Amino acid sequence: MRTAVAIDAGGTSTRAVLVDERGTCLGLGRAGAGNPTSSGAEHAIGNLVAATRHAIDDAGATEPPDLVLISAAGLMSSATPLATDAFAKLGIASVETTGDVQSAYFTGTADPQGYVIIVGTGAIVGRMVDGELVDVRDGIGYLLGDEGSGFWIGQAVARAVAADLDGGRGPATALTPLVTATLPSTLDGVWLREQRLAALVAHTYARRAVELAEYARLALSVPDDPVAAEIIAVAAAKVETLAASLVADDGQPFVLAGGLLFEGSPLAQPLRDRWGGRCLRAEDGTAGAALIALQHLGASADADALARIHETLAALRR
Repeated sequence: MRTAVAIDAGGTSTRAVLVDERGTCLGLGRAGAGNPTSSGAEHAIGNLVAATRHAIDDAGATEPPDLVLISAAGLMSSATPLATDAFAKLGIASVETTGDVQSAYFTGTADPQGYVIIVGTGAIVGRMVDGELVDVRDGIGYLLGDEGSGFWIGQAVARAVAADLDGGRGPATALTPLVTATLPSTLDGVWLREQRLAALVAHTYARRAVELAEYARLALSVPDDPVAAEIIAVAAAKVETLAASLVADDGQPFVLAGGLLFEGSPLAQPLRDRWGGRCLRAEDGTAGAALIALQHLGASADADALARIHETLAALRR
């Protein structure tokens, strides 16, 4: 029976699943960051290969899979030749790629027509027609877009805390002790202002800007704080506006994905209120990547296959 490894390559972690042509998940592997855009091609591909090895070993497979399907955000094309060479050493001759938007969508539904929104570090909404991604809005990065995303919230949190610490330039907020508790306790040199503000400035500018997204969870953790509540309310409105820029009132499924659209999330609630029963939840893109891998095998990739993927993948995760 033909098999494939489907890889959900994220910015912080990578998941790989060995799946047969019926949609039965046989083995699961994990590794570190696998996105070549954010992690560098060689580092990312090393993790893709490691996760693949773990999935094959977990299944106890003795023959290499027929193909590898890599799902990742951003541009994978420049890293594909390097990936092809790396997987050839495992005896895998065929490497296919897809985007994280497509795998997120097919994790939620096998319907070839519909919509998907991903809100995590960034934010993007896409439309699927005949199983292909045909249109998107946003997803253009923190400098030009990604409004309402984890980065957008995290930056708003950092700005609010900085204003609070900067001689009361902004209102006091419960976010301040939460953020400052994450900062280094010592500083080199002396700054004229409050030491916690100095630590925040030093820590913020020493890291990649997108790492501000880590503060998004802090805003969600203090819903009764007026400053945090306002940040989340504005973010939720921006996410709804993003969705409304593409999602039509046509009854087609609408998949909600990404770490900030979890069940009960205040960012997801306006979407559920507006689009109701059309909304489906995708925890990550692993199952969708497996379904797309079945398509590349020429196997059935219908609702029954997706249900089998979810059922057997859940068993592996347990």
